[in-house]
Amino acid sequence: MMLSCGHRHFDPDHELAAIATAFGSRCAWFTRGSVMTHGYAKDTQPVHIPPLVTDVTDTVGAGDAFFSVAGLAAAANLPLDISTFLGQLAGAQAVNIIGNERPISKPALLKSAMSLLNF
Repeated sequence: MMLSCGHRHFDPDHELAAIATAFGSRCAWFTRGSVMTHGYAKDTQPVHIPPLVTDVTDTVGAGDAFFSVAGLAAAANLPLDISTFLGQLAGAQAVNIIGNERPISKPALLKSAMSLLNF
């Protein structure tokens, strides 16, 4: 985010709105790994979701997993909080896969979601 907005200290919600507008996008996300994920969608309150796991094996591919799933959820017109949550679940699954030896799996993603939502 520092590279895209051009300064070290910034307001993530304001910068995400500016980036989404510049790209003509309805949604935008900023992940800070083990700190927080910020989500923005036009005409919606921003969301801030902490990481879902603290035991990390390898971060390679976690951002890709997050953005792939969150982007698909947004393309399906799911609300920002749900899209961001699903992306976080994908990233949480990916940090426990060494390198890119295997993809994230839908059954594991659904199992994690149900466990966290107490179904």
